[in-house]
Amino acid sequence: MTIEQFIIEQGINGTSISHLLEGVAERLIAEGLPLCRVYAAIPTVNAAARVYNHVWLKDVGSSVEPVSHERVVGGFEASPFGYMLANEITRCHWHLAGPNEPEFPVFEDLRAVGARDYLAHLMSFNNPEAPAIRGMACAFSSDRPDGFTPVEAARLDGLVPLMSLAAYRMVLLSIATHTLDLYVGLSAGRQVLNGQVRRGVGERLEAALMVADLRGFTGVADAAGPGLIARLDAHLEAMADPVHEHGGEVLKFLGDGLLAAFPITPERGREEACAAALAAAREALSRNAAVNAGHPNGPLLDLDVALHCGEVFHGNIGGTRRLDFTVIGPAVNETCRLESLCGTLDCNLILSRSVAEACGASVRSLGHHRLRGVAEPREAFALA
Repeated sequence: MTIEQFIIEQGINGTSISHLLEGVAERLIAEGLPLCRVYAAIPTVNAAARVYNHVWLKDVGSSVEPVSHERVVGGFEASPFGYMLANEITRCHWHLAGPNEPEFPVFEDLRAVGARDYLAHLMSFNNPEAPAIRGMACAFSSDRPDGFTPVEAARLDGLVPLMSLAAYRMVLLSIATHTLDLYVGLSAGRQVLNGQVRRGVGERLEAALMVADLRGFTGVADAAGPGLIARLDAHLEAMADPVHEHGGEVLKFLGDGLLAAFPITPERGREEACAAALAAAREALSRNAAVNAGHPNGPLLDLDVALHCGEVFHGNIGGTRRLDFTVIGPAVNETCRLESLCGTLDCNLILSRSVAEACGASVRSLGHHRLRGVAEPREAFALA
């Protein structure tokens, strides 16, 4: 397989830019090119990172480094690629020992690994549908004292457009997957990518459900200042992280609360799912208290949590132009109504009978209560 064939195959089926760089580097070395380092980076759309730096080093292999949004600003401007972009240059070939070459911080790192030159490319992606993905930065270095020959440099020049196209496809797939995971949840996101996008299409499943809500947040929001969003994010993180840690999935945020599910599967039965939901709820309450403790001069935002277990419909709900992949059904409604009892009963954690009987914890009855939209009174439980 030629290098060009390998890059095309990666562009069609590959998922790892690091694997792409490694395969290209190994094949170029087999051709006789004195490579010691290959670098590639494409901006992405990610809450944690603006760019991922992909580096291949001879005798070391591949590595990936996320670069935060804050660090990108100054770091890029001081890089060879910042210089190239500012001067509208798409290709530069610097000899690191040359007396008249500009100096960049990365050049010292390159010399430390034996690099003697730096062949850099900027490939632009003019896609108005994805303007944040501006292009690809790519660089090759040689450890030969005189660097790449003109013929070798031309060989690399010819490969860069192919590599950029393959990496661009991988990044777009990564963005689609990450964005769906982030906004609709891991399970729902993967089902959407697998083609489940028709209205009314989904599945019926049993799950332990969790509804969590900050008590009194609406009143606080009316009088809150600019720090409200950061404070709310801290509370929502305190609720959501335990859900993921105990094998559940946050289906949606409900303003100042959330709806989560712990599916019952052949691998995880009812008892285990209910126990996981309870463990997540207790951890969320503990972490929410820690958030309150971190704001001693701010309002106290207590967390109310309700747990219930039942059958739900998990699938696409909505209009033809806007769909929501979520869960609906009487069990969801009953969980929400149970959560509304928390303030009335002065109890931060309420369990339905289905969860109380399956979770394995010691409980006490809070009596029978009528819930809006539920025909018969329901018995509520708290931890003993």
